[in-house]
Amino acid sequence: MNDRTIDNEVLDRLLRTRRTVRRFSPEVPSRMMVEAVLEAGRLAPYAGLANKGTRDFRRFFAVSASSAVVAPIRGLVRQAVAAKLDGLSESKDPRMLPMLGAMRGIAENGPPPWTAPWLLIVAERRGYPARESEALAHCLENMWLKATALGLGFQMVSALADLSGDIELSRLLGLPAGEFEFDACQVGFPEAPLPDVAREEPESSITWFEG
Repeated sequence: MNDRTIDNEVLDRLLRTRRTVRRFSPEVPSRMMVEAVLEAGRLAPYAGLANKGTRDFRRFFAVSASSAVVAPIRGLVRQAVAAKLDGLSESKDPRMLPMLGAMRGIAENGPPPWTAPWLLIVAERRGYPARESEALAHCLENMWLKATALGLGFQMVSALADLSGDIELSRLLGLPAGEFEFDACQVGFPEAPLPDVAREEPESSITWFEG
């Protein structure tokens, strides 16, 4: 067995075992662990052509649960979801009803509590062609895998994506207004050991075109 085989087996195990965690322990991961997760995000692919000539195309913000900026960020999320809901509230598409219900709850009461010790925000500079969303997806994917490898729980905080380009969030984070797209996650130790989950084999979704 060579190193390449071992690397492949480790990656397969991480892909199988990573899961979204919704209940976190109050134990706070060290800054070294958080930095390792952020470094994994830094190493993710980026849109080189869209950001040609820039060096600060990706920024990270580690926000502790006790930070004073948590409350204003939650307020901005509430406002953004309420504004988005205004344009969707008349929809009759049954597929949208569960999401619309969740959005109404956020608009009325704010987002659900962020219970992890750390909220990690990623900012990706807007460019042309616009590839910020793809770059952020790669970044969060790397961070999820690294968190799993470190025994940390991971949960997307996708509501932060609704604040992309938001002037107030940019001001809070010390960024130029309107120049960055955002995404976020929360990380911490799971409240309880995660049980094994039996994953059903999906129906084949691959179509082959071969010469």
